[in-house]
Amino acid sequence: MNRIRWYGPSLLLMAALLATMWLGPQVMRQIAWAQQDANIVLARNSLTDNPTLAELSDAYRKVAEAVEPSVVHIEVLNKVRRQSRSGGPMGRNPFEGTPFEDYFRDFESPRQTPAPAQPDEGPDYDQYDPARPEGNGSGWVYDDQGHIVTNRHVVAGADEIRVTFHDGGTYDAELINGDELTDIAVLKVKRPQLHSAELADEQVEPGDIVFAFGSPFGFSFSMSQGIVSAKGRDIGILSRQGGYENFIQTDAAINPGNSGGPLTNIRGQVVGMNSAIATRSRNPYEAGWMGIGFAIPVDMIRNVVDQIIASGSVSRGYLGVYIDDLKPEMAKTFGYDGKGVLVDNVSEDGPAAGKLQPGDIITAVNGKTMDSTNLLRRYVAAFPPETIVKVTVFRPSDEGKGQIMDVEIKLGKLPSPDQLAGGGGSPSEMKPGESDTPTGQAMDMLRRYGIEDVGTFTQDMATQIGATFRPGVLIQGIRSASAAAPLQVGRPVLITRVMGADVADVDQLMTELAKHNAAEGVRVRIAIWDGRGKQWTERFWLIQAPANGTPGSGESDESQQPQEQQQDQPQVETVP
Repeated sequence: MNRIRWYGPSLLLMAALLATMWLGPQVMRQIAWAQQDANIVLARNSLTDNPTLAELSDAYRKVAEAVEPSVVHIEVLNKVRRQSRSGGPMGRNPFEGTPFEDYFRDFESPRQTPAPAQPDEGPDYDQYDPARPEGNGSGWVYDDQGHIVTNRHVVAGADEIRVTFHDGGTYDAELINGDELTDIAVLKVKRPQLHSAELADEQVEPGDIVFAFGSPFGFSFSMSQGIVSAKGRDIGILSRQGGYENFIQTDAAINPGNSGGPLTNIRGQVVGMNSAIATRSRNPYEAGWMGIGFAIPVDMIRNVVDQIIASGSVSRGYLGVYIDDLKPEMAKTFGYDGKGVLVDNVSEDGPAAGKLQPGDIITAVNGKTMDSTNLLRRYVAAFPPETIVKVTVFRPSDEGKGQIMDVEIKLGKLPSPDQLAGGGGSPSEMKPGESDTPTGQAMDMLRRYGIEDVGTFTQDMATQIGATFRPGVLIQGIRSASAAAPLQVGRPVLITRVMGADVADVDQLMTELAKHNAAEGVRVRIAIWDGRGKQWTERFWLIQAPANGTPGSGESDESQQPQEQQQDQPQVETVP
């Protein structure tokens, strides 16, 4: 009897498996899509219903509404001048007379070829040509009297200045004055019903939210947001020329054209003015934001602008001293253990003459601790001339002890930058006779530090370089890569004292140096000949040469500037 096999259940099972294999992925994708869609809906609902986000976004909008009516777009116009009849160049350096002039000159893009010189006859009709746009920047309304604040470098040298307000109104502006030491300028327009910005009374701190307003790359009335990255920055674009810096660093986007625009806090109050950015570009026309911008703080702006509005200029307090940052190694040579600012020298006719002396360490002014030259310069300059201040100093003694004392000084008026600019001069052509060749421990100390050769300074040497004679030891050779390399200032340098003891010749120098341990640091007094000013400029220097031959940590040196002048700092590449 034949058996009949029934394959029905197996076929059904196979069909089910095949259907599952074919439909399963689609079903799974459908399920995953449905789950993701549900999550999206939930997320959107959460964002829509989130009061914190709504309040934050609304706050940002309110900042824009509060600030933008006080922001202005500034256009600089100049006449296109042909080559002068005396053969002078055509065109204008837009940064001429500003802290950025040298930077611009080094990386200036090629200008249009000047037209041929005109004959020296007939009237000069160039004066009738219209001024043409040549640059732009930003600014903001300071008060309801029509005063507008911007950067000095934005408007320096402009033939005409045109200001456009947020509502589209355009007006000609007059430059009241600019302060080159802070890069701040004040304009004035004749327009009624102005919306002035509100200035903050509190200083910003790292982490605070800030907003940068202005016209980056000509896109007027732009707004960017970031935080305060740091404050109290000295980036060298002003301080190296005797100016004052205390920049706020921010990561809010700042680009060329933002210069002069306000930096505000979350309440729409001005906390600073956008002025510069750090960039790797070597061409100011190609520079752009790389996450580091700098703004002048509002307290500095208020001080400068109020003076310009009231009197047309800025007056600053002045002690009349040469100063340097105090390093622990140098402080130790004076028998002092603490912070302060070292007095290198005192101007003979300055306010501090007869009250402060070289070697004094300024620890406070009116009770405020002074721990850097930058702080001391800014603090003193903020006082009006004729103000009496109490200067606390540590005054060392020859016995290695010192005393803390208070000195009252009536501040003078800070001279103009031209009056302050001393030194410079070209390298001398001095060719002194054969130098002495001392040996021993003291000379080894000097050579480890980088001073290769020295010689007794004589009257004949002084006559040869046109200098006044003074006793001392002439530095005649310095290794270019040594710790002493900063002494190569292109002018004769004498060592006149070692740890307070006078040295008039090489033998005395070697004798005094041998008394001290170079690894701990030896304080010397040097004199630098200023060929332009026809005088010797004195300062302190620290010779430190460890026994293992590692380069020592000498004090950096550039030609000094009178008054509370800080030495040059490493320069950040900046553009306006």
